[in-house]
Amino acid sequence: MPERALPTKVSKQIIKCLVATWRGYFQAIKEWSKHPQKFLGKPKIPKYKNKTQGRNVVIYSCIISL
Repeated sequence: MPERALPTKVSKQIIKCLVATWRGYFQAIKEWSKHPQKFLGKPKIPKYKNKTQGRNVVIYSCIISL
């Protein structure tokens, strides 16, 4: 598994970011179903980034690297 190549605290931070992204998506869907005029279109599900062109934030801290 690729997440095992990272320290545990870093992989947990990545999971937290993913959970926040999906929660935001579901909140947007709920809001869109009630008030579609607030949106330009139906919210799209989060997708994987391109392996070569996609960029993402990885959280490292001083505590993690010790």
